[in-house]
Amino acid sequence: MLCALMALSASAQCRYCLSYEDFLENRWEPLDTVIAKSHSKSHQVWAGGNDFALKVPDKSINKIINKEAFAVKQGKELFVNCRKLKFNNIGFGNGYVRAMTIGEHDILFVNKRMGGSEYNQQVAAAGAMFGLVGGLAAGVAASSEMLSNPVCYIITDGAGAVDHINLNVVNDDIMDKFMAGNNDLFMEYYSMDPSQRVLAEHVLPILRKAGVITKMKL
Repeated sequence: MLCALMALSASAQCRYCLSYEDFLENRWEPLDTVIAKSHSKSHQVWAGGNDFALKVPDKSINKIINKEAFAVKQGKELFVNCRKLKFNNIGFGNGYVRAMTIGEHDILFVNKRMGGSEYNQQVAAAGAMFGLVGGLAAGVAASSEMLSNPVCYIITDGAGAVDHINLNVVNDDIMDKFMAGNNDLFMEYYSMDPSQRVLAEHVLPILRKAGVITKMKL
C-alpha cells in the first residue's frame, strides 16, 4: 500500500484535546509540527477509516497523541483518534480518521461498517457448519465487506465517557432531520434501496446538497 507523508504546520495552529467534553468546551493544548502518515489518496477517497498515524518529535507528547488524545486539529482540519471510538461494543482500532464538525457540537466521519450482531451471527453460523476454519473464513469475509462498504458516523452531545465514545450511524432518522423541508432530497434519498442508502457514498452527496457539509476530504 502506497503511503503519503504530510506535515501539519505549527503556523496553522496545531493542537489537541483529551476528550469530547474538552472539544465541546474548546479546551485545546498547543502542539508543534505534527507529521501525518496516511494511505494513498485514492485509498482514502474510497475507504475512509483509520487512515492517519500522527507523530510529534516529543516522545512524551507523542504517547499522549497516540493513546490518550481524543482529537487533533490543524487550522480547520480535524482528526479523531479511533482508539477512543466504539460501536456496538466493537473498537475501531488504532489510528486517526479525518472528520468534520456539523454545527457547534456534532462530529461526522467515515469509517468501516462495524459488524455488531449481524457480523457475530455470520461467524457463529459458519463456525457451527464448518468448525473453526469456517468461522475464521466468515470473519475474514465479513471484515472485507465492512471495509468495502464504509458508512457515516456521528458523535453528538451525550456521547459518553472519556474512553468510550458512543456513536450513531447516520441512518434514515438522522437524515430526515438534515433534509427537513427539502422534498427533492427526500425523494432522491428514499429512492435508494434501504440496504444501500446508509452507505457513505450515498449519504455524503445528500448532506452536501442539503448544505450540512462542504466537500469532505477523506
